[in-house]
Amino acid sequence: PPRRRISGFNRRLLAYALAALLVFACLTVLNLSQLPASVANDASLVAKHDRESHSLGQSAHIAWRLQSNRLYEHRGHEGLPDFRPANSDQELRIRDLLDAGWPPAELYATTTNSSNFNKGFALEAGLHDSYVAMSSFAANNKERRLLPSNASQRILSQLERLTGQAAVSLVSEFPAGSQMKLLLQLDAGTGGASVVFKPRVYDRDRVMTGSVVAGRDRDNAEVVGYHLGRLLGFHRGPVASPRLLNLTAASLAATPRLRETFYRRLSDNRLCLWGVCRYCTGRRTGVCAGPDEVLEGVAVLMLPHRLALKRHRHPWARNYASNDAKAAWQLGENPCNSQLLSRLGPGVLLDLIDTSILDFLLGNADRHEFETAAGIGGQQLVVTLDNGKGLGNPYHDELSILAPLQQCCRLRTSTNSRLLALQGLLGAATQAALCRSGASSLPSSGPLLTLEHSAALDRRLDRVLRELDKCNRRLGPAAVLVSDDARLTL
Repeated sequence: PPRRRISGFNRRLLAYALAALLVFACLTVLNLSQLPASVANDASLVAKHDRESHSLGQSAHIAWRLQSNRLYEHRGHEGLPDFRPANSDQELRIRDLLDAGWPPAELYATTTNSSNFNKGFALEAGLHDSYVAMSSFAANNKERRLLPSNASQRILSQLERLTGQAAVSLVSEFPAGSQMKLLLQLDAGTGGASVVFKPRVYDRDRVMTGSVVAGRDRDNAEVVGYHLGRLLGFHRGPVASPRLLNLTAASLAATPRLRETFYRRLSDNRLCLWGVCRYCTGRRTGVCAGPDEVLEGVAVLMLPHRLALKRHRHPWARNYASNDAKAAWQLGENPCNSQLLSRLGPGVLLDLIDTSILDFLLGNADRHEFETAAGIGGQQLVVTLDNGKGLGNPYHDELSILAPLQQCCRLRTSTNSRLLALQGLLGAATQAALCRSGASSLPSSGPLLTLEHSAALDRRLDRVLRELDKCNRRLGPAAVLVSDDARLTL
């Protein structure tokens, strides 16, 4: 049969439609090119909140309690990972580790419904004093840690409760960093405390691929990093606790500049905000609350103003100018020499090596700067701030994070002893620590530490010990292992 011809009018109409489609595609590409690659790739994900639920009856996670020397399943669903230690000996070893550094579970609040977190808990006697005690210690620090070694377990539990639950009086934009964070001024009864709130952006089982620094910060990495650092004996990180934030109340307590970034998502009328930051470019980078107007995230306790921090460029910083370009230390240059030791001091250098182990276990390759605070005798100690790029890909071990250990081949004897004690049970011990503090029993979209990331902790710890063994075989343990009070040489 004869083919039908397209009329002149229809041909012009088709040409206009194709031209309009081409212009729209070009504008989209141009718009995305103005964002960092990690933000552009995740633009379609940052507003996703479909799976969120804050009801304990629906929360898809396993919480654990350490009770009667037994780690047991407290709540969960079929098909979820089982974090139970392999045998009773592991349970006892984990219990001993936690009893040495974690407050008993009964010191933590048992509040588990979202309304308590929205309104904040009633301040109890001594809570104000716990923050004042931390401030006083920070101003007169005689140890290489943010809290004194003899700090009571009650003070520690109160600081964690204060961080995760205390009522909020003012919400403002946090000026530092490239991603959206909120500065929450806590109730006046806390002694002037404030916290940095990082919202949850990804589902817990999201695997980050591509660059080792891809994606936005993971809120659970801050909480896991805080407890993991304490397990390793590194007491140089601020308190971090899961937190639920009522966005309706936050919008009323927000500064005028921040309030302008709140909006309603058209598809489901959920309350969202995009915040104020370098990469906060409107609704495409916004985060949305659940159906109950509650936004899940993590709160990190701001260090007291009396603790003056000094910022430094990390000797093992990556080259962020290009995904392909490598830094000098990645091309064979070893920055670990006598000049570096003289510039940083032995304590700071050993702190950086400790921190590289913590970062490797978490998978955090974004330590481009570091902060120090005054320590023993005027020396500086490294404060481990910002673990947000951890827990990205549990199937990839980024060995370059361990460059400080590999190139310096020095390690504190106390760190070495702790690593050996945790071998084979680091994942289970970290999960137990989260449960002891109550972090894993909060209403949540999923476990703070998934089975895959728990397994990665044990696998990566084995790799750390293998790298340390290479140093011991090359230089001898006497040269590699350094006591805390020994003279360090390179």
